[in-house]
Amino acid sequence: MEKNNKQLLIRDICARLPYGVYIKFKQYNEPLYLSVKDRLSIYNGGELINNLQYLYLRPMSNMTEEEYNKYELTFDNVVVYSGHNNNNIHSEHRPTYETFDYLDSIHVDYRDLIPKGLALVAPEGMYN
Repeated sequence: MEKNNKQLLIRDICARLPYGVYIKFKQYNEPLYLSVKDRLSIYNGGELINNLQYLYLRPMSNMTEEEYNKYELTFDNVVVYSGHNNNNIHSEHRPTYETFDYLDSIHVDYRDLIPKGLALVAPEGMYN
């Protein structure tokens, strides 16, 4: 795995550790569950990093209506001024840190790790 991809995968895993995450390692056939207590061995470049293959995530398209509604509530409306002398004013719906925390908590792939080949689609019910 390329260094940039490995770093992206590790950053994503570390953000999800408070919520627990399933990981695929080379030496195991079954997914392994990692949580906060495993953070140091991942971060310190231990054996886990060398054998890491994938994590299991849900595509954003698999969000339920209830999850999507909660997701929408995490956004902020921001007034944006642009144009010559800031004469163009409009409002934008922007994500907040709470948006990403929520997506991490429901194990959704908002970094497009699945299409990049860095994550596998979580089987239905894996994170129940």
